[in-house]
Amino acid sequence: MRIALLSSSRCPGTVIVHGLDVAIALKNAPITVASGFQSPMEKESLKFLLKGSVRLVACPARSAVGMRIPADWKKPMAEGRLTIRSFIDEGHIAGGEQRPITAAAETSTRRSSLPTRPTTDLAEHRNRFACSISDAVLILHASSGGKIERLTCNLLAAGKPVWTLDDPANASLVRVGAVPLTPATIEGVMGLVHPSRK
Repeated sequence: MRIALLSSSRCPGTVIVHGLDVAIALKNAPITVASGFQSPMEKESLKFLLKGSVRLVACPARSAVGMRIPADWKKPMAEGRLTIRSFIDEGHIAGGEQRPITAAAETSTRRSSLPTRPTTDLAEHRNRFACSISDAVLILHASSGGKIERLTCNLLAAGKPVWTLDDPANASLVRVGAVPLTPATIEGVMGLVHPSRK
């Protein structure tokens, strides 16, 4: 099973504590976690996930062509535990459509035109991509009225399982249908989703 892990940039202190507890609970789980690992909470979670055996998919909000690989990614990549998937390189565009990737995409001209710096719009597309390749989504926190909250509503409307931390700061996500989780209950809920991806 693959879970997308998302979080808004700003998180209340209680969410940070509970979020790290969840990362610790997931670090040796027999699943794959997909995320941009870009927001502060996602980055902190990654530090714990890298210490375990959980499989990881890093989804940058830019092309992975020529991307500098962080030092702490190199060992899990060599072990086949961490892969990088860029929605740009795979041809995904806004709206979930796909354009074909041809041999021309590998030319130096094509490479030089690929986005190499994350932007807000690219991050939004990246989050949708991470969710699209996952069986379920775990939202550690979504700012009220923000893009991740809107994405949550769209995912739920499409029938995608969405979970969030059981914290008062995530009450708006629970109201729209996200399932509240604690580190103690996450393993049981994961078993409810068919493990169609590894």
